[in-house]
Amino acid sequence: MKKNKRQNTKCESEGSEFLVLGNLMIRGIWAYKTYTNMPGYDLIAINPISQKQCKIQVKSRWATNANYAFPLKNLECDFVVFCRLNRGAGPSFKNRRHTAIKDPQYWVVPIENAKTTVKTGKFSNCKINKIENIDSFQNNWQLINDFLI
Repeated sequence: MKKNKRQNTKCESEGSEFLVLGNLMIRGIWAYKTYTNMPGYDLIAINPISQKQCKIQVKSRWATNANYAFPLKNLECDFVVFCRLNRGAGPSFKNRRHTAIKDPQYWVVPIENAKTTVKTGKFSNCKINKIENIDSFQNNWQLINDFLI
């Protein structure tokens, strides 16, 4: 049996960072993207009045049917935004036609909350469905705004 080749999602991963950047900016939160592969964070959000800033790490999953575990090794940030891109079924999923493309979903999680479920080791990850009150973090961009005040 031929094993499925791992799907290259580099473009979509970069796109998820821009999606998060756009979500911040349309809410009046000044933000910019860092250089690619900056250890620990992908975006910086700033408040030019208070001169506060926060580091944001963006983690994404391509498939609509992906599990809720996101790789998370470096915890040197203030927030992690978990983004499910929901682009349909992954290449290894047998019933692809039953997995619809949907709008992306976002969870804006303070790093202290994300740390509670991080499994360390060779494949460090965070299972966001195990974070207490995870529903309160969905689309909660106000957390970043409040952090910057």
